[in-house]
Amino acid sequence: MIRLLLLFFLMITKLGVFAQDVSPSEFYFPRSLVSVNASLQRMDLFTGVAYQKNLKKIDIGGSLAVGFRSTFGAQQFFPQLGSYMTIPFLKHCNRKGSIVLGPILSFHASFFDIGDNISQYDITAGYSLYVGKIKGRLQFIHQAGIGPFSEFFRSETHGFVKSYHWNYHFKIGLAYAIY
Repeated sequence: MIRLLLLFFLMITKLGVFAQDVSPSEFYFPRSLVSVNASLQRMDLFTGVAYQKNLKKIDIGGSLAVGFRSTFGAQQFFPQLGSYMTIPFLKHCNRKGSIVLGPILSFHASFFDIGDNISQYDITAGYSLYVGKIKGRLQFIHQAGIGPFSEFFRSETHGFVKSYHWNYHFKIGLAYAIY
């Protein structure tokens, strides 16, 4: 009889009474993102995909992109592998949308073969911005940074050549939020 009364009581009451109060910022921010983006760097234009996992205090991600400014002339596949870490300092959420802003540290490695194997590496520091609507899963992405760039290749006339420069990184794209 007690079980029947308990079942009846649970059916007629709202179950929300027993829930804890959760702030919108904890509920609406996605656990991970899958994005498609275009990136402008000092040496090339890239288009690619990225995956980002949101942990409690940091966001980590990886990307795979294809360069097409140098590839257009050489007509070769020019891959770029990347990884990044973001610390989301500003997280704002209301009924209209959410915004996440914070510093980013990223590392990219590119490999190109036009007779000589060319390897390019860069580390950039900058900022990351995500803006999206609460009801929708699409978010706008913008990342920018600056940092050192190195290029290594072997030449017949000069042997092993090393080159160091400053590089900038400007990325825009759309992300699909996974809650």
